[in-house]
Amino acid sequence: LFKINCYKYDLYGIVIIINKKNDSFYKYAKKTDIDIKIIDDIFLFEIDDCFLNNKINGKLYIYNNKYYIELNEFNLSIIEHINKIIFGDEVIRIKSM
Repeated sequence: LFKINCYKYDLYGIVIIINKKNDSFYKYAKKTDIDIKIIDDIFLFEIDDCFLNNKINGKLYIYNNKYYIELNEFNLSIIEHINKIIFGDEVIRIKSM
């Protein structure tokens, strides 16, 4: 069984998470079960420079002494400043603080 979650963000693309269930039965099966979910999501980008928000159009969040930016428009120059892409439940947790 494969469980595939596709987190889709219109500005920056898709993050795909693939989980495979290890079961000896599936080695001999002729069919494979695949569970695919496509989730419209918002990505946050972990950054080091809190003043980057002044240069790039976005909203800044501070969570656990780290800075995250939610972009309002596509901006390729953000790539050199990104430490990590945040998506899914973690975005909800950061934005609710």
